[in-house]
Amino acid sequence: MPKPTLSEVHYDEVLSEISVAYIQKADRYIAAKVFPVVEVSHRTGKFRKWNKNDWHRIEAKKRAPGTESAGSGFGFDSYGTYSCDTWAIHHDVPREHRANADFDLLKTATLFVTDQLLKAREKAWADAFFKAGVWGTDWVGGTDFTAWDQANSTPIEDIQNAKLKIEKSTGYTPNVLVLGVAVYETLKNHDSIIERYKYTQEGIVTADLLARVFDVDRIVVPRAIYATNEEGASESYDFMFNNHALLVYVPDNPSLLTPAGGYIFTWTGEGLPGYEVTIARLEMPWKKAERVEGEANWDMQLVSSDVGLFFQNAVTAI
Repeated sequence: MPKPTLSEVHYDEVLSEISVAYIQKADRYIAAKVFPVVEVSHRTGKFRKWNKNDWHRIEAKKRAPGTESAGSGFGFDSYGTYSCDTWAIHHDVPREHRANADFDLLKTATLFVTDQLLKAREKAWADAFFKAGVWGTDWVGGTDFTAWDQANSTPIEDIQNAKLKIEKSTGYTPNVLVLGVAVYETLKNHDSIIERYKYTQEGIVTADLLARVFDVDRIVVPRAIYATNEEGASESYDFMFNNHALLVYVPDNPSLLTPAGGYIFTWTGEGLPGYEVTIARLEMPWKKAERVEGEANWDMQLVSSDVGLFFQNAVTAI
């Protein structure tokens, strides 16, 4: 008989509550804060990508008495596809370790497993959306604009120009700005921004104040780090998002008729983990241990590349 059996799997409410509480406090992760999460009932599927030009041509015409109105229509260019993969990781707690520990090993294992999945999800988001060659336009610091940590740089004008460029070709105004931590820290101290807010709140510039400067709904600052080395190799660490920025349009809610930079698909159903981390506690009597296992599933999908603009090397590398 395969082990563990179904009766030995226990979805622990206490451990799940610990995981949820940790996720709520883990504000350095942003993979759940930018694009809408779309729940789907099948692991794979398709979604339509509408023909933008059909919606923006003016084909209404004057109608003479007794004649038909002008006819027109709209179609779609292609189908996008999604495929939700399940990610999982576990940590085993031997009974001897638990008995000898002076702290809660199951709680600690839950936090470790949760953080591992949040890191994997964050890296998947960065790999899908936060790099050159993904969006309709890439602007490179030092080539297309002066990097924002350099003298005479103009971040306010650069972002406003980017907004106008996207709006002119799509009809949608970008409303979310994702800033790598190095970019955020640079902008907070940029002379042009300090000048606007030096007399407010003791001159402290926050993400909310920056959003007002750039006239966007939200500024999102990912601060996640990860170890770039393999196990056993010399330790090396980096920010996942580093020195770039992304300006993009995001609707309040997902819609089949509304463009969005991206959607995150998650396969939901009975027994499936969904987008948020699910924690299970498995009794493993043949190992004299308990397993804390976490899982989640997702697929990061680009939907409308033309509603986003990527600022590569917005500041010089750190």
